[in-house]
Amino acid sequence: MDETYVMEGNRNQQFVENIADALNEDFHDALLDFVKTENESIWENLYSPLEAGLLALNRLEPTATSASAGLKTAIQNVNGELRTYSFFVMLTQIENEFAGYNNPSYLRDLIVEDQNFRQIYTLWRWTQAGAEQEKRGFADLKRQYKEMEHVKDIRSGTARSLASATHRGKLGIDLDCEAAEEDQENTEKLIAILFSLVRSGQVDEASELARKKGASSLCLLLNIYSLAFDPALSPRNDESTFSLCVHNLVLLHSTFKRLIPSDDVHSRMLRSAVCGFTDPLLSLATRTDDRLWAIANGAVLAKFFNYIGVDLPNECPNSVESIFSLAAGEGRHCIHFATYLPMPRPSISLRFSGEAKRKRARRKEIAKEKKDGDADLSPYYKITNLLLNEQWRQVLEWASGRKGEEETVRLRAALAIICYVKLDKNDDPCCSQILMEYIEYLRKRSLFRLIPFFASFLSTELAAKCLKDTMNEMRSADDRAQFLRASEDASFNKNVLSRGVAQSAIDGINNSEIQATEAVDKWKWLLYDEETFDEALVLANTLIRRFLLSNSVDLVKHIVTECSARAIPDFLQSSEVPETQRALSEFQNHSIYLEALDAYENYMQKVLEAKAQMQSIENDRNEGKEERKQRVRARLDVQKEKTADVLIKFIRHRGWKNVAAGRQEEERREQLASLRDRIYRSMLDKLMTVFDAAEDSQGVVEVANLLAESALNLPLHISKANLRALLDRVHRLAGHIFTES
Repeated sequence: MDETYVMEGNRNQQFVENIADALNEDFHDALLDFVKTENESIWENLYSPLEAGLLALNRLEPTATSASAGLKTAIQNVNGELRTYSFFVMLTQIENEFAGYNNPSYLRDLIVEDQNFRQIYTLWRWTQAGAEQEKRGFADLKRQYKEMEHVKDIRSGTARSLASATHRGKLGIDLDCEAAEEDQENTEKLIAILFSLVRSGQVDEASELARKKGASSLCLLLNIYSLAFDPALSPRNDESTFSLCVHNLVLLHSTFKRLIPSDDVHSRMLRSAVCGFTDPLLSLATRTDDRLWAIANGAVLAKFFNYIGVDLPNECPNSVESIFSLAAGEGRHCIHFATYLPMPRPSISLRFSGEAKRKRARRKEIAKEKKDGDADLSPYYKITNLLLNEQWRQVLEWASGRKGEEETVRLRAALAIICYVKLDKNDDPCCSQILMEYIEYLRKRSLFRLIPFFASFLSTELAAKCLKDTMNEMRSADDRAQFLRASEDASFNKNVLSRGVAQSAIDGINNSEIQATEAVDKWKWLLYDEETFDEALVLANTLIRRFLLSNSVDLVKHIVTECSARAIPDFLQSSEVPETQRALSEFQNHSIYLEALDAYENYMQKVLEAKAQMQSIENDRNEGKEERKQRVRARLDVQKEKTADVLIKFIRHRGWKNVAAGRQEEERREQLASLRDRIYRSMLDKLMTVFDAAEDSQGVVEVANLLAESALNLPLHISKANLRALLDRVHRLAGHIFTES
């Protein structure tokens, strides 16, 4: 595969992931607002970002096969979720739109006054909108729209034949008459496209197309169907005109009822749709959404026509719930027309090419579509029905029953929150299970800051575990800071959370369950709030003592750097708490120790450099050798004094000696005693090495003076063995001075 396509596919996949993250963030914000205000616009707030996300996904140009598959899946998932929310958005829009229509109208009054009809009407329009977007099943016929662009008049050939007396026969310009052979394909194709436009709710477009292609006789049919769309077409204040329209509707209905059994497939479908005959459409529908539309179409037209005085025999479901049940095959359809002939399920979107191969391919396509069914959208039909009927317990049962479905995890989490609020914030095991699954999904996507809000709906114990597990996975300082702010917003005590994770660092080391680096990472949770700085310092000292005893100096440096970067020592300087003061003094001693180590390493490097310079001067034939050597020695002496000062400063500091009585301090006392013995001896050795490197015997004598100084009382802190070793070295390096004295 071309590398360019692979790179483009990877970019597309990353774009898909970015959109998913953005949708989850908008979803969080919408639910947060709903919980705070119980705002009834929750459906609109959930719908809007999904609509924008779907638009962005549809604009992507898929490249690599894997990226194309991922993009297709993402579009299906967002579209299914969008369909659920869009129903309730549309229900509100229709109610507001018709309530705001001020002219007297039959359609307006029926929608505003009859809630049951309003819901069925919304379902009908909802299935139309879905068909316009999906373009599958019945709506798939619209793909042939462009093929009709070159056709001026679908009966032009018939007109020419009629001009010749020898070819008239049964031909006629009217669509109910036979067409010349050359016009048959275009006629059938046009009717198929018109039906597809009707299925998508695009009645005006269908009328315009029929008029342009010379099928004006169909415009009347489509105009009568428009009565159910436009309240202006059913006025109450123009009874004479509207009565004529009703009369035409009755004639049309009775005429088409007789014609439908003998119609070709597409004429049968079109006429059944505009008259509200359900059975002919159901016999051809292979998808649940087409069945939903067919039943809702019949129910809307039957109710509306009966309301305006047209007594039609259609017996249709009178609730959304029954429509959903019938469409899913859960009930017995009650609409029967004895005059209908048995109708097979033909290939309804053939290209009318007459090619057997293309027909077979399309039949396979329809068979596969029927087999696969509506797996992409059918889960959303049932939940839409439950939500409409405010069956909140059943909603939770539906959502928890789909455990493991990542494509519905965001929708199910939204439903769990909405049900939680609607059920008066009553804790429910189903709700907890759903939210835990969504929290795990967010964790995998590293959307940590969104988790506290959803965890706030869990039990105290479950929420604590969930948050702790999340905190243990986080590494980024920015993520952690955002997480703590979000935890506080969700009414969790962020400092309690931080203390719990940080304390587990010590517990983990004690039990040998975690590595040293992991312990340091857990400790850092105390660095994000000034209220935990004192605990951060105490715990830092605990870790530092352990790391010094195990010679993990790099980790010690890391901890000291982190504390200093946040100015923790400076912040705690004014504290009057004894424990904090002891911790501050100990930390300062640790810092000076690191400073002394660096000074010593730096000095020894300078000694090596000075020796090299001396050798270079000695080999140089230029004059002034002694003067140049003297400058090198002077610079080294300055460095020696600085290094010795830092080493002595460490020895004199009391941070490691400042301990309190009591059992709580027992471990600290033992650790510091061990550090003083080992590291005091080491640092005094280094101090003698510094003086010895400079051939400064008098400096070595200074080490002996330190050992003898009563204020320091070093023999109390250094073991006899280490003390003896130090004195032996003092004797070797400066024994001659004591002898001369």
